[in-house]
Amino acid sequence: MSQFDTLFDRKAGNARKWADSVLAKKFGLTPNAIPMDLADLDFPVAPPIHDAVMARAAVSDYSYTYIPDAFNETVIAWNARRFGLELEADWLKLSYGTVPTLHYIVQAFTAVGESVLINTPAYDPFAEAVEHNQRQLITSPLKLENDRYVFDFEDLADKMARPDVKVFILCSPQNPSGRVWTAEELEQVGDLCLQHHVLLVSDEIHRDIVYPGVHFTSIWQACPAIRDHSILCLSPNKAFNLGGLKTSYVVIPDAGIRDRLAQQFAANSITSPNSFAIPALIAAYTKCDAWLDEMVAYVVAA
Repeated sequence: MSQFDTLFDRKAGNARKWADSVLAKKFGLTPNAIPMDLADLDFPVAPPIHDAVMARAAVSDYSYTYIPDAFNETVIAWNARRFGLELEADWLKLSYGTVPTLHYIVQAFTAVGESVLINTPAYDPFAEAVEHNQRQLITSPLKLENDRYVFDFEDLADKMARPDVKVFILCSPQNPSGRVWTAEELEQVGDLCLQHHVLLVSDEIHRDIVYPGVHFTSIWQACPAIRDHSILCLSPNKAFNLGGLKTSYVVIPDAGIRDRLAQQFAANSITSPNSFAIPALIAAYTKCDAWLDEMVAYVVAA
């Protein structure tokens, strides 16, 4: 019997995905419904993460925190080991949730009335990050070819050429389709952003859950020239079900882009991380490789 065969009550932890009141209000569903709208796991958290959180809870101090060097060291090691990405500590910033961070990015790099480009179909909060900040949403629909979504590069180029389009938010792997983009596709996306001077924001938070036989490529690996004109949004939240701890982070090599976003964080008073966020992330990234590999294999076989 696999550890992933264990059933547990996700309602006991006030999981939004399983909350009867939320499901009734949002979808008109009954308490017997099986929700499939939120991208989180229905498995118990990996034991090393549970142990790390419990050990931190035993330290009876839940006051304001700071980001220790161990965070940077752990993130750098994980990205090098799992994805071949060579990062530097100065490029990293804990961002307390990818969705809020998209709002801060829109605020920092566009003015009211300017435009942000996304592909559709899209995760709803992409559009919300644009529209809730009084920016204009521009969409480039993906094309369905042989039951597989692909970019419409002609449409992307036309939209990026518009002078009001300042930011393109890429989802890689794509949510909700699950499409893992090829290096060739990503290179073309990066080249278009460079050609039209559009800031590329690459949401790569689903990269940890890619099926065997499919290779994930970061936008920076596919198009190295885009590195200094882009922001990577990364997170252990999807792979390890840590969304409630707000353990997302951004990676920004360019000092100008990094400082501009840091100013926006300051304007929104983004300060201390959750007391349990750093211990959970460190446990996930240092002790849970085997758990993650087994989890992905289990999902594939299901």
